[in-house]
Amino acid sequence: MPINEPSRLWGRRVLVQFDDLLFDGLRVSFEVTKTLKGEPNKATISVYGIDPETYQILQAKGRDLVVQLFAGHEIPGLIFQGNPVKNGLEYKINPPERVLTIEAKDGYKAYQRGRLKKSYTGEVTLAQVVEEAAAQLGLPVDMVEIPGDIRFTQGIHLRGPAHRVLDRLAQSVGSDWSIQNGKLQFLPKSKVRRNSGPLYSTDLNNIVEHPTRKEKGIEMVTILDPSLAPGDRFEVRDAEVPFFNGVYKASAVRHNGDTHDVAFYTEIDAAEVVDPKPVAKFQGTIFTDQYEDLVRLAKESQEYQRSQAHSILWQDPKK
Repeated sequence: MPINEPSRLWGRRVLVQFDDLLFDGLRVSFEVTKTLKGEPNKATISVYGIDPETYQILQAKGRDLVVQLFAGHEIPGLIFQGNPVKNGLEYKINPPERVLTIEAKDGYKAYQRGRLKKSYTGEVTLAQVVEEAAAQLGLPVDMVEIPGDIRFTQGIHLRGPAHRVLDRLAQSVGSDWSIQNGKLQFLPKSKVRRNSGPLYSTDLNNIVEHPTRKEKGIEMVTILDPSLAPGDRFEVRDAEVPFFNGVYKASAVRHNGDTHDVAFYTEIDAAEVVDPKPVAKFQGTIFTDQYEDLVRLAKESQEYQRSQAHSILWQDPKK
């Protein structure tokens, strides 16, 4: 059970928007899971008091329906945006309750349908390739940060599902790509989204469960924080468990809430932020077994490694 469970029902506010239909003041319960992985973030949202006519309108839109969930204390923030999965709308009437439950994934429509078929015959940067993949997915770009000046000097041929292309590109350069609230994010594993972030401390009374050790980091629970996203920097100052005080990068964020129950928390998995090593220049060759293309890579890397991931082969042209 949470160590810090005062009465926080006051000030809670949750809004659900389906395209241009906004619902405010209804009972809403939700579970949202967000990570740095390319697999879409997911949410289960239950809205009470939806009439049958509205359900029929929403059901007819299928996976074209855009679902947005806003939550917070007093001022709600966007914690999820996505599309229903196949058969993702369920409507139950159990008098006096009428409950609409939605299973949705972030950018699901784009993830399922986006494909790439493009060739670059001349030099092209990795940033340009990532932005092209985002365009084919039909997604705006939140941020694309590349670890160094990476260029395909002899061009590159891209073909297949856009999300698989992004998987390969991110894997080859030690980065993560993901869709966060309908926008594409490409972030090196050694970087954070922004240099400032929230503070969780016993003084602010926003820690619900103290940090505990997990592999390569910590896990903890705070009061619901809509501002925190995977890749964000945050700081912990826990007077009761000072051993874990420090700066971390959120790798997974899970929002759980119910406007009419106790739950209104954010669970965080995080890795400690470590200063990067000095950079060294390296020029190599990368082979991808998916596309059978040979492309040359000019890279500013943390250090030379034979391989950063299985199925990726690096070769030093000087050897």
